Amino acid sequence: MELIRTPISGEQSQYQHPRRGEISYRTAWLPERWGSSVLDFWDDLSADGKLENRTDEISEKPMSSLAIGNTIPPESEVTVRFIISWHFPNRTAWSAEPLKNFYTTNYADAWDVAAKTVQNIEYLETKTVEFVDAFCNSNLPAEVKEAALFNLSTLRSQTFFRLSDGNFYAWEGCNDNSGCCFGSCTHVWNYETATAFLFGDIARNMRKVEFGIATHPSG
Repeated sequence: MELIRTPISGEQSQYQHPRRGEISYRTAWLPERWGSSVLDFWDDLSADGKLENRTDEISEKPMSSLAIGNTIPPESEVTVRFIISWHFPNRTAWSAEPLKNFYTTNYADAWDVAAKTVQNIEYLETKTVEFVDAFCNSNLPAEVKEAALFNLSTLRSQTFFRLSDGNFYAWEGCNDNSGCCFGSCTHVWNYETATAFLFGDIARNMRKVEFGIATHPSG
């Protein structure tokens, strides 16, 4: 798979790739005014299948868009894959100062995330499917499978995270804009068993944090 980097500033919003067709984009939509920004987007795209850049210095939720134009012969198919990546280095948790997410030790920025992930995308997808198939096709009772898989989803949420020191940490839960309650609280993360049975390395690390870092010398 090939990544295509397009310009992200200035008035130029058209880019011609020799094999992928014409790429157009927006780094912003018009400011929101009674749906006019959505109408402007649709009028712009439907006119010729291309996007023109816009500016928005008002909205707190900037929008951007990417479009690829190509010619598809009759009864044919063309697959276009978009890779969405991000890189937010700082994390505000229970520390008085911002902390660093673990992935900052492996990736320089969002483009670096995409470039390195694309190289391993087939392997990652294959291993993910193998894990799900192996678990779902096991002889465990259906109730156990459901309980374990439903709880494992928390590991892929903002409730659970890894910091640059290599350790895993977790909130008790999450509010809309912040973590909830005390961090890595043992009355939640000490008795759940799905992580221990399926991801032993993570469970061992959390016990290391619990007894080696978070426990006071007096016990």
